Amino acid sequence: HTTPQRDACADAMPRKKAGTKGPGGSGALRQQTADEDSDEELSALGVPLDSVVKVWCVHSTPNFSLPWQKRRQERSTGSGFCIDRSKRVILTNAHCVEWHAQVKLQRR
Repeated sequence: HTTPQRDACADAMPRKKAGTKGPGGSGALRQQTADEDSDEELSALGVPLDSVVKVWCVHSTPNFSLPWQKRRQERSTGSGFCIDRSKRVILTNAHCVEWHAQVKLQRR
């Protein structure tokens, strides 16, 4: 799963490819060197590229007029990413997990 994400992120970043040619010859060698350089640039950022997760949430908004009654539960999905793997901290938007009853995460 990490290879497509890595390629998508690597393609999104601007690269300097001076003098690269099409397939074959020394142009292919230069292309491979440019790809290795871009991988080194991405690893220098210190951002794990496979940290994106899908957030599944079951929630229901409270009824402030009648607090002993619960409203209907709804399901929603969102996305987030891991900011600290050792502490298991995920960063996502507040509306994804607002009034949550259950939250599940899935690696993309």
